[in-house]
Amino acid sequence: MAGTILSGPALLRKVRADFIDSWKSHYEASKEKLGRFCQFGLSTDDFVSAFGYGETPIYPNRTPWGETPDERPHRYRTYTAEQLRWTSSVKWLRRDRKLSNLGSIDRDALKAGRNFGTLFERLFFQIIEAGTDRQLLEAVPNQPIGVAMFSATDEAGAALFGMTGGNIVSGQTLTSGDGIRAALYATIERALTQTDPQGQPAIDEGMIEKGVTLIAPAALTYEVHQAFKQQMVAFAANTDTSNAGVSNVVLDANIPVRIWITPRFTTTRLYIIFDEVHGDGGEPLLAEVVSLPLEEQYIDRSNDPNGWGKAGFEGAFWEHWMCPVVNLARGAFRVTA
Repeated sequence: MAGTILSGPALLRKVRADFIDSWKSHYEASKEKLGRFCQFGLSTDDFVSAFGYGETPIYPNRTPWGETPDERPHRYRTYTAEQLRWTSSVKWLRRDRKLSNLGSIDRDALKAGRNFGTLFERLFFQIIEAGTDRQLLEAVPNQPIGVAMFSATDEAGAALFGMTGGNIVSGQTLTSGDGIRAALYATIERALTQTDPQGQPAIDEGMIEKGVTLIAPAALTYEVHQAFKQQMVAFAANTDTSNAGVSNVVLDANIPVRIWITPRFTTTRLYIIFDEVHGDGGEPLLAEVVSLPLEEQYIDRSNDPNGWGKAGFEGAFWEHWMCPVVNLARGAFRVTA
């Protein structure tokens, strides 16, 4: 017996609903993970958007009575970002609408929505990992100063932001909880050595109290949890007669560590991001700049007679114009062995 035949618009409504529900839930999940140090939904009407920041720190100067206040020239750096077009589609043969089992189309719509919703998250990992994926970015953007997001030196070859070693903290032991705790403190110490062009501290020590986001590969799940969730840690080697332990220094110091375990990279390394530096009141590490919100359209023989329609396909098509903007990575660190 023939099953119920869905009309094209009826099937489209189902596909649209599945796609949008999946897109929204995964987009919000990515926003929750990245929102502490990235900015979402920055809108623009321009195909090429201009950004900038002041390079000259402003400090008070002692001005003797009767003298003209010192007016130093202020340097500004500008940089641009070009909008990128992102598209996705779910299509089916017209005859598929006559079949009673349309589950594969529903699953395709859910997967398409998930993958569109995690787009900015995937871009984030391509950028921090300096990865190659031409379906995403043809080239990974640098910081505005012309060097990679993680670098030992600046464009002039000097220590990045005045930190010896820049924002790459190497030589750490990442195969134990003790080593990962030590790596966190090494990163804190490195961050606090940053200086501005006047040689003054560039980051307030109070940033530690606001916490950090620690991103780790799945292979380090045990070690990371041991480092920051275990209440008591070994103080000496365990033997038949000695099992000394002390409290966890990170927990005692009340440093908020937000752990993000991800399968999106596999190299034995950590990324530590100071939320205060790139969060509220600071400059986001990455910004999502949107010129055209997600739009959709239905395609069949009536509006695409020489394309999908000619081949017997119908479907839904989504388009989005958005680009990621990389800012100064003052509060982001790559930690390696």
